[in-house]
Amino acid sequence: MSIGLLGVVLAGLVACERPKPPPPDVDGGHGGEGGCPVRPPEPLFVLDIRADGEPLPPDLRIVVEWSAGDEPPFVLSDATTWKTLDDGANFVCNLDRDKPPPTDLASLACELWTSGPVNVVVTADGFEPHAETLQPAMSELCGTPTPMEVAILLSRAKMDAGAMP
Repeated sequence: MSIGLLGVVLAGLVACERPKPPPPDVDGGHGGEGGCPVRPPEPLFVLDIRADGEPLPPDLRIVVEWSAGDEPPFVLSDATTWKTLDDGANFVCNLDRDKPPPTDLASLACELWTSGPVNVVVTADGFEPHAETLQPAMSELCGTPTPMEVAILLSRAKMDAGAMP
């Protein structure tokens, strides 16, 4: 009988233990819901800009517009336009400001630190302009914007043969 009583007491003690806290990568949830991930600050959009089969042109220009105001234009050949988060910019491209502008860059990664839609216009002489409104994907579970990568491929402008005689 004492062994049975000991088993009941031990089972009662185990049942009274505190519940385990949620893992550190979630911020709550109730009744079995997993909660929303807690992420470190990150850009909403990461752009991967390339030119079709060739290095990026030195006169590459990127203009970013959104409801909070336009960002200063970025020009690949002008290092004074290369901003950082420390400059208070919300649009930054991953280039070393201590080096001269690159001449053989195959791709350019740029980050947009925003929380909503943004217009991006990419231009360069001899290339078709690329204009796109980026809309953030929304998390169904959390109702918050989800970071995403966007590929932009510049194509050579098609030559206009002119009017027929």
